[in-house]
Amino acid sequence: MLKDGYNVLPDNVNTKIALSNTTIASLFRTPVYCAYFVYLVIACDIIAILATACGIGSTAPVDGPYMPGRNVFQECLFIMILFILFERNHLYKIERIENFQKSKASISGIWIFSSLVAAMFAFLTRMRPPHEFLIYAYFFVAGLLGVLGERFLLSRLFQRCVEKGVVAHRVVTIGSTALAHKFANHIKENRFGVKVAAIFDDAWMETHTESGATLSHGAGLDALAQYYKSNHIDTIVITLPMDDSERLRYLIQQLSAHPVNIRIFPGALVPCSEAGCYALIGDIPGVQLITVANRPIGNWGIFAKFLMDRIVGAFALVLFGPVMLGCAIGIKLSSPGPILFRQKRIGYRNELFEVYKFRSMHVNCCNTGKLTERGDPRVFRFGQIMRSLSLDELPQIFNVLKGDMSLVGPRPHMPEARAAGQLYCDAVTEYASRHRVKPGITGWAQINGWRGPTEAIEQIKNRVAFDLYYINNWSLGFDLLILVKTVFVGFFGKNSF
Repeated sequence: MLKDGYNVLPDNVNTKIALSNTTIASLFRTPVYCAYFVYLVIACDIIAILATACGIGSTAPVDGPYMPGRNVFQECLFIMILFILFERNHLYKIERIENFQKSKASISGIWIFSSLVAAMFAFLTRMRPPHEFLIYAYFFVAGLLGVLGERFLLSRLFQRCVEKGVVAHRVVTIGSTALAHKFANHIKENRFGVKVAAIFDDAWMETHTESGATLSHGAGLDALAQYYKSNHIDTIVITLPMDDSERLRYLIQQLSAHPVNIRIFPGALVPCSEAGCYALIGDIPGVQLITVANRPIGNWGIFAKFLMDRIVGAFALVLFGPVMLGCAIGIKLSSPGPILFRQKRIGYRNELFEVYKFRSMHVNCCNTGKLTERGDPRVFRFGQIMRSLSLDELPQIFNVLKGDMSLVGPRPHMPEARAAGQLYCDAVTEYASRHRVKPGITGWAQINGWRGPTEAIEQIKNRVAFDLYYINNWSLGFDLLILVKTVFVGFFGKNSF
């Protein structure tokens, strides 16, 4: 039994999952991700420097007015040197942020060096009159004290948040129980909010096929998938020895469909010296692991995509409001029944959600599970017009504003959708990997013509290939490119029916 916020069950207990104890973090829906604290430190450094500059500029007891920004090049040079050296000396690593005592000397040395370089540049180029060097001296002292004070307070805040469980990096392990215990015991001493929330014993079962082949599969995978549906996970750590290649290959293939960081704990603890071992932002500090996969969209990307979905989604709702009203009137005049059509689709993390569409089929023909075909008799006349212009998809703006969908992403499919008689998940091995991001109203596959019916396996394979290309190469610019192309080519095409 281990403490510090989590339990690891004894070896003689036949249970696949060991859950963490309840902490004060249960008051939060999801504990704050460790990486966000790094971004907070960067923001506070900038604020401290700017606040000091403004304060000194307005109160310095010298003749002649001075305002920050008067010598923009010199001030930018100072800030650029400072932040480059902060980064090169790992002062934005969580290990250094947590330990102020070991960071203050580096902060002071870098501040002095950056100030001397900027002052020397100003002197040689005569960019400042002599009386302003007194202001610069005030800024040098006050700024250093301000940054040191800010870093001290943030260090204490981080330690307090970790103690209360507000800042946490939630990890689950799957594989060998013995290695999982070894990893958990090492993490127990972690000061950076890393908590082993669950341990899954990858018990292997063998089944024999009619051909005589032996198939092995991990029983713990199903339990992990079930746990993941109702619990937040930052990283999955595979605790298997590196020479167990078959089991490693199988686990990696199955876990790659989850939108989380995946790491391997090879068994041998690699010592991390205080001076030379720092985790990347969002990774697990204090232990060296082998990287298998990262979340497809990082922290800043998630935030940027969230803002774009809400802002552009609200704008689209206002812009297309009159068109949506016209569609609603047209549906009411053309076919008795509700205006909106709701259908279960597979969304983010393979979870089902209800997608909204304008109803384009007769009421008694909806929700049959059959994909629409060209000239489908179930579609009424006004419905054909909407579908040819993709206007039936406009209510999905509400899905975007709700958070079920994104403006750009792989299109959501019905669970029973088939290609050449096979379920999509059976036809394409990597199919589940497309659910590592939220589904979208439009996507890379759609603007490249891969939409509509899937009468052949190759059609769904190509569609998934384009979806995975989008996921693996995501950027905000890529999203904007897809949105622009959608306006010109995405609403029309030979497969819009």
